[in-house]
Amino acid sequence: MINSAIRTVAIALLLAMPCTAGEIYKIVDPKSGKVTYTDSPPSADQGAAVSIDLPPINTQQHTPTPPPSAAPQTTEEIVYQRVEIVQPADDSTIPPGQLNVVVQVSTTPILQAGHSIRVLINERAVGAPISGTSLVIDELIRGTHQIRAQILDGNNRIVRESAPVTIHVKRGSVRANP
Repeated sequence: MINSAIRTVAIALLLAMPCTAGEIYKIVDPKSGKVTYTDSPPSADQGAAVSIDLPPINTQQHTPTPPPSAAPQTTEEIVYQRVEIVQPADDSTIPPGQLNVVVQVSTTPILQAGHSIRVLINERAVGAPISGTSLVIDELIRGTHQIRAQILDGNNRIVRESAPVTIHVKRGSVRANP
């Protein structure tokens, strides 16, 4: 198996080398059966040699011009049919012990390269736009909040916006219970 791999590599190297006027010889060692390719005539003790006629080298006169690639899609060509906040559910309640809220956005088609999602709570952006569809919001104050998601293109222009989702955050009171 190793001999066939060496033979294949040797032939590939020989075919890749520029042709000269010299001959190529295949030498088989009579004792080990090892095959060697060379451009030097073998000595008598190296074993029987066979002259090999190689096919002409495949050369390219000029570098072909690659076909024009398809123009990249511009943001105007991409149409999102659906942008929806799938978590948390609309009109859900966040219990007092839960400090984090995971916002999961679903889009059709999937979020395109170069686009990002901005999450708004009560019409105020939560952090910087993200390139994923999931965001964790920490320590919301108690009360009712509206969450909305916006898809932004590479120039931070709004491409599409989700419908708002309303959540109710419950927190313990600082006042002692009577």
